[in-house]
Amino acid sequence: MSKKSRLRKSRGHRSPDATVGKTVPLPPATHKPWQIAALCAVLTLVSAFAYWGVRNNEFVRYDDDDYVLLNRHVQQGITMQSVEWAFTTFDAANWHPLTWISHMADWKLYGATPRGHHLTNVGLHAANAILLFLLLLYVTGFSGRSAMVAFLFALYPAHVESVAWVAERKDLLCAFFWFATLLAYAWYVRKPSWRRYALVISAFACALISKPMAVTLPFTLLLFDYWPLRRITFSPETRAQWLSSLWKLCVEKLPLFIMSAVSSVITFLAQRSGGTVINLQDYPLWVRISNAAISYWRYVRIMVWPDPLRAYYYHERTQISVAAAVLSAIALLLVSAACWHIRKQRPYCLFGWLWFLGTLLPVIGIVQVGVQALAERYTYLPYLGLFIAIVWLACDTVQKYPKSKLAAQLLAVAVIIACAVKTSAQVKVWKDSATLFSHVLEVDPRGEVPNAYLG
Repeated sequence: MSKKSRLRKSRGHRSPDATVGKTVPLPPATHKPWQIAALCAVLTLVSAFAYWGVRNNEFVRYDDDDYVLLNRHVQQGITMQSVEWAFTTFDAANWHPLTWISHMADWKLYGATPRGHHLTNVGLHAANAILLFLLLLYVTGFSGRSAMVAFLFALYPAHVESVAWVAERKDLLCAFFWFATLLAYAWYVRKPSWRRYALVISAFACALISKPMAVTLPFTLLLFDYWPLRRITFSPETRAQWLSSLWKLCVEKLPLFIMSAVSSVITFLAQRSGGTVINLQDYPLWVRISNAAISYWRYVRIMVWPDPLRAYYYHERTQISVAAAVLSAIALLLVSAACWHIRKQRPYCLFGWLWFLGTLLPVIGIVQVGVQALAERYTYLPYLGLFIAIVWLACDTVQKYPKSKLAAQLLAVAVIIACAVKTSAQVKVWKDSATLFSHVLEVDPRGEVPNAYLG
């Protein structure tokens, strides 16, 4: 085996290990600590730069009242009574006790001053970007690719809604513990033990009680088993083997699946008690499925060209085109088939595409909660799959054509700068309620929701 082949094998291109409960080698550490620390510092600085404008933002009359300004339990700070309330309440049609406790801590520190609440969000977002970088570096060994994905995550304009909106603290906390779960899982896979597995369960529990969107996390662990951990491979020649291995990997995660099921039931009860679950008479099943198929591609469009962005997307339930829905569904199947076809050469494409489809599933509208068609805050974690697939595919392509390396590097820098500039501008849209909903009306004049809030 050549030196280049050995290096590629050590950096995420090794042969699959379809066993469960045995040590799985991960890429060796080839980077100096100061280099990793420098990249983490840069990630922190660029995140702070892009979101510097939030220091002048106010609370918005769009859930911030329910979560902070008019919530007497939150304003008690962290006490035995308020913590008990956090774990037993369905307030705001959700069950996320850790999120409530986070808001309590902020109120104790900052009171009604919005700057502190916003800066906490920015700090959590920067921490998420750093944790994502460390996770990808740990499981793949690629520092440049991992950094590029982390920069996209930190600076992507569609993520502004999750960061600049105080009430979306739950997105940030959920992502933090989501990445912590993946990192703990990779550590567990390197040398399985019950103590390491307990850490996986603990981190996952924190993600669930931050935001129930984490219910899909066990499925993303299975994706991690496929790539980059390579604990399973899909090959017609070894179908019996990979089916058996897949079953063992699912059994390995049985406690996590049970936790997801329990969280799903609690979340449904919470949302139904808050009156946010829409019945099938108002939104028939065919409307929901059609909107889901179309929305997947609307999310892709937003990722490719994040302009214009807005805080509210109307549901076209009475004007949905069946033809557009059918074409969208066919396109989803074709892309899925293409990713499956190249899974041996480009496993990260199948990984990234399934991550995108799967993590969006709880909020894609099959169970319709609220009356929006889609929302930018829902992209905070799902876009990560597309970022990974695009960055890895681009880098592998550049390796085939070395002369294009400089052009690719310049393009990457240009994309990062453009994202930072757009994000900085989008932060100002969330300055206050009037600015936010006036912007929604500018983008889409139909105005029941924004006019109600402006009124």
